[in-house]
Amino acid sequence: MEPYLDYPVYQPLKDHTLFKEAKATMGFVSWNKDIDMSPDTLYLESKMIA
Repeated sequence: MEPYLDYPVYQPLKDHTLFKEAKATMGFVSWNKDIDMSPDTLYLESKMIA
């Protein structure tokens, strides 16, 4: 998510309290009715972590 936090729509997610409220909704990751992220974007842009 970090690369997207500079986009205006995702800037509210810099607030850790809001970020932790993520939910899976109809195949999307959603934080509220105005902020969601497509599963395709999440998959294609994901990176393996140790």
